[in-house]
Amino acid sequence: MRESTEKDFSAALHSAQNDDLGRYLFIHLSVSVTPTETH
Repeated sequence: MRESTEKDFSAALHSAQNDDLGRYLFIHLSVSVTPTETH
């Protein structure tokens, strides 16, 4: 089960990294969660 989860997680990360919209959303969420001071 862990193998399947890791595979799905890797696929999701890979897809997000190659998807402009996914990357934008990921960055947007990261910026929203983390303080602007870090940016």
